[in-house]
Amino acid sequence: MRYADDTTLLADSVTRLQRLLAVAVNESDNRGPKVNIKKTFTMVISKAKMPPKCSIFINGKVVEQDESFSYLGSLVTSDWKSDHDIKQRTGKAKQSSAR
Repeated sequence: MRYADDTTLLADSVTRLQRLLAVAVNESDNRGPKVNIKKTFTMVISKAKMPPKCSIFINGKVVEQDESFSYLGSLVTSDWKSDHDIKQRTGKAKQSSAR
């Protein structure tokens, strides 16, 4: 998925994700905007309490793995549940109405 300069890549294995990322990095290098490794991370969606590690590289540098990220205003978590997003949105709404 790509929206403006935000890109989300989905794959069902580390190998496939690495290949997909290599294509995305190559295309970004050729067409722009370039991939910023400081703003790039991986996340494994899993039912396990501790998601498995995912070792992905860009130009030989390890990409950081996170357990959640915000995409177009929604919180996406490694457990794929929406309760974290709902709590976050409810908190923002309460802060807004308190003003």
